[in-house]
Amino acid sequence: MPVLTIIRGLPGSGKSTYGSKLGCLMVEADMFFMREGSYDYDPSVVRKAHEWCQGMVRNAMDIGIDICVTGTLVRRWEVQIYLDMAKAYNYTTKIYFMTGDYSNIHNVPQDTIKRMSENFELIPEQYMVLN
Repeated sequence: MPVLTIIRGLPGSGKSTYGSKLGCLMVEADMFFMREGSYDYDPSVVRKAHEWCQGMVRNAMDIGIDICVTGTLVRRWEVQIYLDMAKAYNYTTKIYFMTGDYSNIHNVPQDTIKRMSENFELIPEQYMVLN
């Protein structure tokens, strides 16, 4: 049975680094903002970035490969979207919460990270990765 791994956490917690080591197709909404090798974040299209990410996951599930989704995924409903897809496609799921404290590569302001931290909804069935 194919596996969907969801890796969530605050900016700079080690999500992408951890995901890149799992040997599966890694998809991140942040990939939507990559332009010619540079990260070009545009807050006006965040919804499109997440829709793109969800579409990539659906496409991968259509062919039955292991997938890793990484993102802040602060709210449970953001994770639930992927859990519902996994259920529909008969995927096993794993959820990881990253706790590292590294520099965030996208220069997310500290006040934004603080707000995310205050709003972060833990999910009982997730694994905590102390990195």
